[in-house]
Amino acid sequence: MSTSNVSIQKNGKPKKNKNFSAAIILALIIIWSGLVYGGYWFVQDTLSVHREKMQSYVDEAVKNVQETNAMNIRSLEDKLEALQYEMKKISKALDKADESIQDSNSSREKLNEKIESLDEQLEDLKKSLDILKESQQ
Repeated sequence: MSTSNVSIQKNGKPKKNKNFSAAIILALIIIWSGLVYGGYWFVQDTLSVHREKMQSYVDEAVKNVQETNAMNIRSLEDKLEALQYEMKKISKALDKADESIQDSNSSREKLNEKIESLDEQLEDLKKSLDILKESQQ
């Protein structure tokens, strides 16, 4: 009897060879490895595409925020300049008011001095009038 890949069991059915089972297992392992690698490659490729999309979205969002910030900063600078201009106007107005008050105070002092002088002259005139009245009597 010659040896072949198939042997016969006691019940008359052919017995599968161990080499045949090992080949099937090896083929399944190779197919499984190919599927795992293919899945890994697919996931990496998909993630790469999504990463690029997310990066472009983030870049666009950052650009929009920077543009908005630049406009807001310019607006704030304009408002600050306007406030500084108004503050200068108010400061000048206060300086003028201060000068007016000082001028008014000095004018008031001069008027008071004049009034005092006139009061003294009036007193002198009263005395002189009293002296004249006494001399006529």
